[in-house]
Amino acid sequence: MVWTHETLVPNYYPRFYYRRALSELYGKPERLTDATVDWYYQTNTLPAASPA
Repeated sequence: MVWTHETLVPNYYPRFYYRRALSELYGKPERLTDATVDWYYQTNTLPAASPA
């Protein structure tokens, strides 16, 4: 899985990655909304967000 991520899809993380990472940051599960997870996902998967 690590090879696949590093070789085929670098700089891409699925939504569940952001949900899990942000859940630790937000502390209380009810504070982390689907909209927040979507915002982080969309912001970090923009074509311009990936280094060339």
